[in-house]
Amino acid sequence: MQPMRPAIGSALIVLLLAVTAGAVPIPQDPLADPVPAYVGAPAVPRRVRARSIPQHPFMAANGASNIHDDAYQSDTYTAAGPLDGHRAYISCLFCDLRGSTAFAETAAPEELFEVVRSYHELLGELIPAHGGTLEHFAGDGVMIFFNDPIEVDNPAERAIRMALALQDAYRPISDAWAKLGHEVGLGIGIAQGDTTLGVIGFEQRWEYAAIGNVPNLAARLCGAAHSGEIILDAQTEQDIVGIAETEFVGALTLRGFQQPVPAFRLKSMRA
Repeated sequence: MQPMRPAIGSALIVLLLAVTAGAVPIPQDPLADPVPAYVGAPAVPRRVRARSIPQHPFMAANGASNIHDDAYQSDTYTAAGPLDGHRAYISCLFCDLRGSTAFAETAAPEELFEVVRSYHELLGELIPAHGGTLEHFAGDGVMIFFNDPIEVDNPAERAIRMALALQDAYRPISDAWAKLGHEVGLGIGIAQGDTTLGVIGFEQRWEYAAIGNVPNLAARLCGAAHSGEIILDAQTEQDIVGIAETEFVGALTLRGFQQPVPAFRLKSMRA
């Protein structure tokens, strides 16, 4: 599938301005104060006008009160506030569809599009509801992280709750296509740890990205997950063991990792 990567970096600035102006509603969060997800914008402004922004729950976690005039220049990007390159401790969730390649070989293009569109609609509801940041779309592969650029409480818990909610919400879609002879399931991988984040790219194509071992591990765990499964790394499992039921899968040999990686299957939240 052809990648579809939104220009996240520009959207962060645009959305920060829109929220503080009251143009973008803040969704309800099941765990703490509401935190919206970041989504891409179709174009990158060559220059963002300087303006002072009052403190707002959306901004408070970063302590940012101004978006500077030099945030986007025509020749270079000058990072400002939460968009600057930095390290943060995040929970990273990667999900993609199982069986989509085989489905694409036999289904009409419109049918494949309908599956992906329905799946993306679910993500559009669940990401902001759990305080996640949408990193990118890559066909049916999607990366979401928690605790940056807005800090949130309990990022691992948010990640697993969203993963369970996504599997539950996607199941009727999967079941409906299964009745028509198409197996299109959903696999999810979650990892957490320190990661480098910030704006990358070039003029007219800035993106806010997470780079390093954690997103790579989340993607590999997702690849190891069967349809309907949620696979966790050891760090995530350690953080949520008191609130969720898990089982040890084994030490997985994953591409790009020299040593086998202990992995756990997420089963459910504890009562």
